[in-house]
Amino acid sequence: MKRLKLWSASTLLLMLLSMSLGSAHAAVPLGMGELDAVTAGLCNNCPPDEAPNEPPAPPKLLGYSWEIVSSSTGKPTQTSYSLERDFANPSSVPVTYTYVIDEECRMTLTSGGAGISAALSLSVGFSRVCSNPTTAQLTVPPNKRIKLYKGNMRVTTTYVAHKFAQYSDGSSQDTGVADRGTTNKTYMKYTTMDGAL
Repeated sequence: MKRLKLWSASTLLLMLLSMSLGSAHAAVPLGMGELDAVTAGLCNNCPPDEAPNEPPAPPKLLGYSWEIVSSSTGKPTQTSYSLERDFANPSSVPVTYTYVIDEECRMTLTSGGAGISAALSLSVGFSRVCSNPTTAQLTVPPNKRIKLYKGNMRVTTTYVAHKFAQYSDGSSQDTGVADRGTTNKTYMKYTTMDGAL
């Protein structure tokens, strides 16, 4: 009986050992050739292969802007003039006068659509002041007079603006959409005329 128990325990121990050896053998990874033969080269859990030299994503459109592409300015014309000051010197020595000149410059958008308005940052009918007053001096010789005249001047400029698409890579592209407009710049031109008393 004792021998039977010993034999049964040995058999059970051998069975357990053979099971653990079989499991260890099954856990060994397959070689590449063996894996190819079993899966036909397919892999369901592999990460996707990166395509070599894949072209970069196209830049994103950020918005549109209007830009002046050409302009044409006409010759200045004088619309009127007036006597501004009369500097007289009845003395026997030169006299210096100081006065202020103000060109009273204004640029007014007289025609154009949304494109020209955006490009020039100015709405039709509105003016941008570009005046710059300066101080001047005038020396009048003895027994002379100098008259200062102020002429009202006007210059017309025609602009052409194009609409550009702006992209995230810093590039821009002309969309082919255009707008045309006109500005009138008015200013004062000062001239002097010498004469006797």
